[in-house]
Amino acid sequence: MVESLSASILVTFILALKFRIRSIVGKISYPELSALEIGIMVFVVGPFIPSNDPFLHLVNIKSLYVFFVIILVLSYVYYVVLKLGAFML
Repeated sequence: MVESLSASILVTFILALKFRIRSIVGKISYPELSALEIGIMVFVVGPFIPSNDPFLHLVNIKSLYVFFVIILVLSYVYYVVLKLGAFML
């Protein structure tokens, strides 16, 4: 009973904010979606990567994963700094 009540409140809240959310999502550009890509890699893919199993006894997959996440984060930070710099001029 409590679950259905909380689900209906959540759906009502989302529907109340529908137009505001649509206007915000419409302003998002493709580079800003890389934050979503970072989140997916860190929270969805990351826990399933084995930490001690080297691939073909050459590369540790976990260290390769960490490398790609760091590159994605640095790329996104660089984009945000450029975006904020454009607003400061």
